[in-house]
Amino acid sequence: MPKLKFSDVKKAKRLEAWGAYFSGVSDEKELEVLCMNEPLLKEALSYEQAFTNNDKMYRKYQQREDAIREETTKIRLGEKRGEKRGIIIGREQGIIIGERRKAELMAKEMLADGVDIKFIAKYTKLSIEEINALRLNI
Repeated sequence: MPKLKFSDVKKAKRLEAWGAYFSGVSDEKELEVLCMNEPLLKEALSYEQAFTNNDKMYRKYQQREDAIREETTKIRLGEKRGEKRGIIIGREQGIIIGERRKAELMAKEMLADGVDIKFIAKYTKLSIEEINALRLNI
């Protein structure tokens, strides 16, 4: 909230008071003035002070934040690994499909030239049923 500027904290409206609180640019005196005009802000400030002064609660908070960061990192690493694995699988499938298409094209050309089906099956690695199906589509 760096764009938030005040000319007079005494005239700050409710939303501006909260903005000043969350921006962290107000000093203690300014916060005190803002709290006089906004009771909920005063309550929030007292909770914040109680929280930061309680070492046990603050340590728990830090541990929770660390756990969240660690989990986020694990998720991102997993996503990257999954993405890489997906690319590898996609390439492999692309190669298989490409080889299959080449074999089908070769079989169609051989059928057009009148080559024996068993001979076509031997060199294209297609089954006789697949070659017969290709023959129907010529």
